[in-house]
Amino acid sequence: MGLGLDDFMSDAGAVGFREDRGWLFSPEPLKLSPAEVSQLERLGHPLRMFQQGCDRIYRRSVKGTLPGWIAGLLDSGKPKWLVKAQQSEDLRDVAPRVIRPDLLMTENGFALTELDAVPGGMGITGWLSQRYGAESYSPLGGAAGMVEGFRSLMPSGGEVLISEESVDYRPEMEWLADELRKRSFSIRVCSPEDLAVRGEQLLFGEERIQLVYRFWELFDYANLPLMKELIPLVESGNLVVTPPMKHTQEEKLSLALFHHYRLQAFWEEVLEERELLLLREMIPPTWVLDPAEIPPGAYMDGPTVQGRAL
Repeated sequence: MGLGLDDFMSDAGAVGFREDRGWLFSPEPLKLSPAEVSQLERLGHPLRMFQQGCDRIYRRSVKGTLPGWIAGLLDSGKPKWLVKAQQSEDLRDVAPRVIRPDLLMTENGFALTELDAVPGGMGITGWLSQRYGAESYSPLGGAAGMVEGFRSLMPSGGEVLISEESVDYRPEMEWLADELRKRSFSIRVCSPEDLAVRGEQLLFGEERIQLVYRFWELFDYANLPLMKELIPLVESGNLVVTPPMKHTQEEKLSLALFHHYRLQAFWEEVLEERELLLLREMIPPTWVLDPAEIPPGAYMDGPTVQGRAL
């Protein structure tokens, strides 16, 4: 192979990925076993169904057909306008177009630590896939898989909005947008401050914007006044924002809800048996840590420390 570490370092610096932060690259991609590849390829649909299940749990909790503490925990600390948007019928069953399971490799297989609805790394992954593919490696998903996958999300073009809090990811998204423009797709990377709401339209200058890829976390709402203005446009059908502005899809709390003993019947209802078994294998036991007072006779049925129950 003609690929060396210096090649990676030089190319990464040229496209701005390093930003003088000392990136290191391997001259060879990570090799996965056939069993690991099979497990990864089976993940997409179960994770999508799990995410939709989290949305349904929340809505049923709001309506009172499941315990109210579920919605109470998920809504905690959120502004009222964001909670109202979460409960909008216009956003029912609307899911992110990109999700990234954060996985740890263990001796027993993969362990899921987060299901990220606003994932970084798409550009750098696409670039690495191209570089490894050019050296006759076969990246999972193909050398152009990430670029083509992102193109399918925005087939008519659109805006990638990156907040100041997420600005470290801008160089890789600029690279991704450049690759898409080479394929004659109109994709622009800009800041939320570059756009304005006028009437029932989102505008870049005088140009109407109809599709936005949101590259910011909802917890950053205080620094993004545009966020609140976008919600009426989405609800009226004048704008599509992906990932949708639904805070339940950005909560790690969902992993604890999956394991909660009072919700097992619900998960058995919304997931097929093979999906349920796969997720039970991959999602480590997770608990809600709540400072609320409990009755004197209560006890914790959960974590252990050095083999002994807390």
